[in-house]
Amino acid sequence: MATKITATQQARQSSTFAGLKMLNDAVAKAKFAQQARSGGVSYVDNVVKVPKYKTLITYNTEAIMTEVPIYEGRQAPKSVADGTKSLTSFREAGQAGIEIGATFQVQVGSGASTSISFGTGRTINVTSGSSTTKYTYGGAEGEFASTLTKILDGVPGLQAKMDGGQLKLETEKSESLTLTDSLFSPLGSLGLTAGNFDLNGTGIEQVQIGTRMAQTGTKQVEVGREYRRDGDREIVTGTHAVQEAVDESEATLTAASRKAILTAALALDNAIGPAEISKGVANPYDQIRGQIGLTQLKTARTRGDLGYSPAQVAVMIQSYTKQMAAASGTNKLG
Repeated sequence: MATKITATQQARQSSTFAGLKMLNDAVAKAKFAQQARSGGVSYVDNVVKVPKYKTLITYNTEAIMTEVPIYEGRQAPKSVADGTKSLTSFREAGQAGIEIGATFQVQVGSGASTSISFGTGRTINVTSGSSTTKYTYGGAEGEFASTLTKILDGVPGLQAKMDGGQLKLETEKSESLTLTDSLFSPLGSLGLTAGNFDLNGTGIEQVQIGTRMAQTGTKQVEVGREYRRDGDREIVTGTHAVQEAVDESEATLTAASRKAILTAALALDNAIGPAEISKGVANPYDQIRGQIGLTQLKTARTRGDLGYSPAQVAVMIQSYTKQMAAASGTNKLG
């Protein structure tokens, strides 16, 4: 039959629970030094989300219209000088019988007279007013005739062309034409006759009869504009101060509360006794030290050092009370 709990065991049990209750009371009544409810100040950006839009533009292609003149070809009196000598076989002016320095003049209507002179080295000099231009042709067959035709066609108001190898001169409008021989009389060698030709023929004259609108290009024209939402973007509108909160666990125990908790912790430690009651027999109350952090409680200075709350210690006391009561009839520890 199991030996009933001895007086020593009963004293150890009573002192342990008395120490637990004392510690529980000290923790429950602990007071803390006054401290700020808030910490330092930091500044945080005020960020606002605003809608972002993109612009969609619609274009049409439109024609660019320009007013242009309308011409009609009409029969009109012209002054005409027809050449009678073929010039296309000549390689240079000398072969046509034209001497170096030979000169003749051309005048259309009352306009300025243009002087044409044949120089050395296959050159033709054209003088109008105070300006002289030199033309040089090659030695190939027909180049002499084609160059001379180009020069005469460039005289203001005059049209020149080769007709069957012969020169044909015609005024562009109803103007008279005057050909004048000068030095060495080259007109005859060209198959032309000096003199005044006054509306002695007819031709086609281009006459403006009006205008019309013609497309001269295209352009892009904006016909619509739409603003469509394209997500959001964040913008900083300023800053605001934020007061940092102080952790409750850092609240400092008053000196009186630290002394009361230390006294209770030491009393409980003494009541529990050694880790083994006898050699090889564990002390059933020793585990309380680790469960409530008895070592930490001896040096507690802040709320965070207290470990278990008073309510948890109270539950532990009740649990051990029931365990010890159940085991008291068979406990063999001495």
